[in-house]
Amino acid sequence: MSITDNLKRLCCSALVLAPLGWTSAVNAHPTFVPTEVLEGVTTNGMIKLAHACEESQLPLIALSYVVPTVNPFLERSDGGTINALTDVLQNAGLQNFIIPFYDRGLFKLHRLQKDALGNTIGFNSRNGRLPLGFPGQVPIQIGALFFNSESCANEIRIKVAGADICRKTAAVHVGDANLWIPNRTPRFPDGNVHGSSKRLRQGAPVTLRVKRDLTNNPLPAACGGTGFSVTVWPSNEDIDQNVPISGFWPTEAAGG
Repeated sequence: MSITDNLKRLCCSALVLAPLGWTSAVNAHPTFVPTEVLEGVTTNGMIKLAHACEESQLPLIALSYVVPTVNPFLERSDGGTINALTDVLQNAGLQNFIIPFYDRGLFKLHRLQKDALGNTIGFNSRNGRLPLGFPGQVPIQIGALFFNSESCANEIRIKVAGADICRKTAAVHVGDANLWIPNRTPRFPDGNVHGSSKRLRQGAPVTLRVKRDLTNNPLPAACGGTGFSVTVWPSNEDIDQNVPISGFWPTEAAGG
């Protein structure tokens, strides 16, 4: 077969595959690597950054990611009631769950985001640059979670709120940043920003799944062998209190 024939085959294959799920970089979202971890295991991983700000053609200059800890919204896959994460987890919450390695490959300055008790609830990084067209990665340590043995939960889906920042502004609009949040909030009211949404919990926070170790922690017989998953969404308070980078972004409004 000639080189020309091979090129024709590749071209036709691409045209067929594109409608089946191939997307451009601007539609790609950051992801956890790995995308799921096992109960009771501390894992070395990364947040893979898909792209900078394509709408404004600006490079990424900083980022901020936080786990849900302030009045998170909890949702069971079976529609049942869940009052707190402690209904299904031995852990008191998601504090100290994601901690970045001090890696200066992409950003030179890293700061841990802490709650009032000194627990790590996220981090932010700056003094670096991710140019357009390049993916990036931030190495992280993913902590161990433990399911309550009497619970029927078999998976926790954690929606991590994040911001990939390309321009320092007081108000964040399209092209200033990518906001990986469930929906617009009082601090970030523009639901058109890439990754956010005008509709409740229709945005694109970054998802990490924790699977129950069914070998060492099987479901109780009362669960009927099925169980349910729990999704943990960050609240507006989570986002507005903890995603901003103090003294850096969003900037103070003129005269404010």
